Amino acid sequence: MIFAENYGEAGALTRYGPRHGLPHPYSGHMSYADWDPPPAAADGPVLLVHQDGSDRVTRHFTGCRQVARVDNRHGVDNEESHAAVVLCTGTARSWPELWPALRHFS
Repeated sequence: MIFAENYGEAGALTRYGPRHGLPHPYSGHMSYADWDPPPAAADGPVLLVHQDGSDRVTRHFTGCRQVARVDNRHGVDNEESHAAVVLCTGTARSWPELWPALRHFS
């Protein structure tokens, strides 16, 4: 499962991910959160995409380690440049319990 901190990251993964075999992403940002929360039974590995310097997202997951950084390889600086890609072993609580804490509008 993939969880993106913001709708821009989630939207890019929705658009370009399938051709690379990536699963549908989830995000608690803005109205993207209304489309579909993760299934309640999902408890396995979670790949997080988020901005560095904040544990706002990672604190809700277990066994997290950074595995990559976002890089467009063209030197085009944007707000997603160098975002952390973090692999976690699972969630600290069930998705229905986490979802309200992961929703945000800023």
